[in-house]
Amino acid sequence: MALSNASRTIFASVLALAVTAPVFAQQDPLQSVKDLYASAAYEDALSAVVRLDAATPNAEAEQYRAFCLVALGRADEADHVVEALLTARPEYRPDAADASPRIQALFASVRRRIGPALVKRKYQQARAAMERKDRDEAISQFEAMLRIADDADIRSDRAWRN
Repeated sequence: MALSNASRTIFASVLALAVTAPVFAQQDPLQSVKDLYASAAYEDALSAVVRLDAATPNAEAEQYRAFCLVALGRADEADHVVEALLTARPEYRPDAADASPRIQALFASVRRRIGPALVKRKYQQARAAMERKDRDEAISQFEAMLRIADDADIRSDRAWRN
């Protein structure tokens, strides 16, 4: 049985959609987390972050983990997530378009609390690199230390008094 041109076109379109739909769904797994969070399905979004994080950990996924934990009233857990995120990436800031003032305040608070320790750690890493005579690494670590120390949250007097 021969197919008409219109039937072939429809068949090809359906076949292309069937083949590419799963690819589109897998291209940005973080989008499903964002969609669940936006629809106030915080527990589901949290579960999706756990699955996503197991596959490919990333800072934005951790940010959404903190968002969900705050929304669920689990402030201590959110604090720990933000601390781990900022320890790994001290310069990370959530996008202001995505983060409420409450979330931004959480990040600033944690940054103030752990900032001095992060500066000290970078300094120690830079000194160790100097002792190994690894000039490039020492410069890199000193520059990172200065960027962290220059952060407005960390520079605040309150951060250094604690």
